[in-house]
Parts: sequence; C-alpha cells; structure tokens
Amino acid sequence: MPQTTIRPLRPDDWRLYRSVRLAALADAPEAFGSTWAREQAFPEETWRERLSRRNTFLAERDGAPCGLASVLLTDPRSAELVSFWVTPAARGSGTADLLLDTALTYAAAHARTELRLWVAAGNDRAERFYRRRGFTRTGESQPVRPDEPGLEYAMTRPTPHTRTDAHHRAQPRVRQRSSYRPPSASRRLTFRPPSSLKDTLM
Repeated sequence: MPQTTIRPLRPDDWRLYRSVRLAALADAPEAFGSTWAREQAFPEETWRERLSRRNTFLAERDGAPCGLASVLLTDPRSAELVSFWVTPAARGSGTADLLLDTALTYAAAHARTELRLWVAAGNDRAERFYRRRGFTRTGESQPVRPDEPGLEYAMTRPTPHTRTDAHHRAQPRVRQRSSYRPPSASRRLTFRPPSSLKDTLM
C-alpha cells in the first residue's frame, strides 16, 4: 500500500530540492512568483542558502518526491506558506493535506497564531482546497509577478493552538505520516482514515 511521508530538507539536500522546485515551476508556471527560466540558472550556493533560511518540507510517496512546501516566519505573529506544490500524480492522495498539516504544526510550534498564503486568481482547485481547510481571503491582492497582469489573493487562517481545526475533509486511503516533530510533539502526525471516504484534494 502506498505510503506518503513528510520530512524537512537541509542544505545538503539542495540537489533534490532543486529538481522538485523546477518541476513545480514547469508544471504550474502561473502559480508562482518566480519562473523556471530564472531558477534553473541558480548556482548551488543559492539553493543551499534558500534551504538554510526557509523551513522546507518534502513529501515522498514510497520514496519518490511528490510535494513541497516552505514556511517563512515572517513576523512574531504570522507565518507564510510558500512554494506549495503537489505532483499531478499525487493530487487526490492526501499529500496536500499532510503537507499543510505539517506547515500548520510548524507555525504553531514557533508561536505563530496565523498562517498566511497567496493563491493565484483562477487557481480554483487550490482555493477550494484552502477554503476547505479553513482559509479565508483577506481582501489583499497583488501581481503574481511584477509587470505582469496576473493577480494573486491573500488568504489566512489561525494555527491549531489558537483554534480547533474542525474542518470536514475527505480522508485518503493510504497510510501517511510526517517526520517533522515540533519541540513539544510526542508522536508522529499520522492519518488513519476510514476506508469508505474518497479524498478530493488538489
């Protein structure tokens, strides 16, 4: 049975990070503020530096990369979810939920009461996913990339220690776990879903 796990990436993982990030930019160029053409030219030190200042998590399914997310601790109150992406083959498997749960846990463990993100206009599947997980629009918007017409909208939700996460979500059929442990965590983040439900994630 397929198993999806989450683990943090370290600077020495830069080659793996580079390959997954470039795959994300190639798959969904309209969703990110950067481009494949720009980032494929980055040298090793740029990738290492990113991993040293970002808290980046990799999803793997049976050992193969299938998703990516980074969390920035932007100020004493808020964290921001960036570079969130799941491979097309892993959409609907529960990977997006597991990555988001890991990001929320990380933000809460670092005393952030809010997790923010930006979603591109027209990315309806992603926005439906975020709304199902408790995010709402703030009313803020900005260009996805400078000097281009595409817009993105800010969304936010409280982190788990400020609110009970009572969303109703369909659960994946596969066993999944996150290897991320916040300082106060005593056990793995593990899904044990009922087998009768279908997941409809991004």
